[in-house]
Amino acid sequence: MITLLLILAPLSQDSAAEPMSRCSRERALHAVEALSELGARSAGTPSGHASAAWVARRLRGLGLQPVVTEDPERWAYEGRVARLTVTAGPGTEGAESLILSRAAPFLFSPASSGSASLSTGLPSSGAYVGARVPRSKEAGAVPPSLILVDPGDDWPRERSLRAGASNKTPTLAIAQHEGEWIRRCLGEERELRLDWELHASARLARARTVIATLPARPGAPEGFFLITAHGDSFGGGHGVNGNASGVAVLLEVARAWSAAVREGAIPSPAREVRFAVWGSRAHSPRVWLSEHLKVQAEPLLGVLNLQNLALSSGGHRLHMEPDDHPANSALIQHACAQLNDAAGRSGLPERWVTSRSRGAGGLSPFLHSPSFAPGGIPAMTLFAAGSSEIEEVEGTLGQPGESWRDLGVVTIPHDPMLGTRGDADVSRIKDDGALLEAAARTVLAILPSWLESLPA
Repeated sequence: MITLLLILAPLSQDSAAEPMSRCSRERALHAVEALSELGARSAGTPSGHASAAWVARRLRGLGLQPVVTEDPERWAYEGRVARLTVTAGPGTEGAESLILSRAAPFLFSPASSGSASLSTGLPSSGAYVGARVPRSKEAGAVPPSLILVDPGDDWPRERSLRAGASNKTPTLAIAQHEGEWIRRCLGEERELRLDWELHASARLARARTVIATLPARPGAPEGFFLITAHGDSFGGGHGVNGNASGVAVLLEVARAWSAAVREGAIPSPAREVRFAVWGSRAHSPRVWLSEHLKVQAEPLLGVLNLQNLALSSGGHRLHMEPDDHPANSALIQHACAQLNDAAGRSGLPERWVTSRSRGAGGLSPFLHSPSFAPGGIPAMTLFAAGSSEIEEVEGTLGQPGESWRDLGVVTIPHDPMLGTRGDADVSRIKDDGALLEAAARTVLAILPSWLESLPA
């Protein structure tokens, strides 16, 4: 038995090291750039469909056979601020203008263009600015021609009107400093004029998901492991970190693993591996899981979700979540053992973290399914930035937490641009592009050996 283990150990290490060496930071960055150039890639929109087609072509180019599926119809929205400028009448420094460059339309705001006076008074047939969307009784019988909302964000987050094409008043969120400028001018009793042009489209459409399969070795038991990333962005930006980065890492894993198998450098995986790029982060996983359970297909062995992997305030480190889901315990322990053995070598992260659930996001359908109950199927997210704000959460008893210290709390790094128009500039990730490669290598350091360890 000892002899057998000694033989298997180097085989397992070689099986991980070979595909890991094929991962490329430059190629992953190129994928992020290509996806961001397609636009916002919101679910069900033309740019979302273009993203699905682009991913399918890349997977087909790897020798895999992608299948594109469609969700049931839902309202889809795409909006872009083409022009939004406030001009203040003469003051102590003469007339002034400010381009509201960070403004983001509320989802399902109608297309509109025009020019109107801007004030904080209601009712008003001109443009209105305030801290929130006014209620209909506040707006009066004739609503404002346009509403600006200043919620106090440095970069406005995604907000929504009622889903559909029936909203009458275009509504946009603006940045805090833009709101402060407007209030200063109004406080000086200067007349303000707003000029705008909003391009927008709301329609019923089907989000498209792309799924490809890396077959298991001959004679392998039934069952497959699912690696996922959501292909849509949110907040009006082009989703460079959230989530072109996750899609780029998924493609890099698929490329390295399939090429190593095809060229005979390593054996086929011990279980089938499927790669899924969801058309909608909120709905596609739920639709897919419902269909999977309905047909009682081959067993799903686990899920690894990839998101926000280009950069974070935490530097060169990766997070695994949730570690308070009992079915994840064995997978997390295995992952930590692999990362400990490497200790920052082979392009793997120098630091890693496990943390409790903060809201499962794209994993929610899996973690809330009876199939994934305690003792069931693991479902885990690998990420670099948790959200747009830094967080501290209590460490999970019996779980590793932060690999380099034990404080009883875990710090979740952030990316302040996540979910905003600011997540559109690829240049901001180039210095941290190594994190994309580290994430792909981490997946390949963990999953092949994990699949080998599963009982027949």
